[in-house]
Amino acid sequence: MKYFFYLLGIFLISIGLLYVVSTLNLFVIGYNFFDFIHFMIRKIHFWFLIAGIFLIIVTLWIGG
Repeated sequence: MKYFFYLLGIFLISIGLLYVVSTLNLFVIGYNFFDFIHFMIRKIHFWFLIAGIFLIIVTLWIGG
């Protein structure tokens, strides 16, 4: 079960990072950093990144 959550965390981080990198083009069209953060917080793909990091940390910390 530990390996499942570890791989799920890696998968979620991959989706989240892909989305964050692909939306960096918002800086080109005039967004500033705070607008970008406000935009990212409202999207589900950003929360995939946070959940993936959390899953990996918990999986490595609990051990077993």
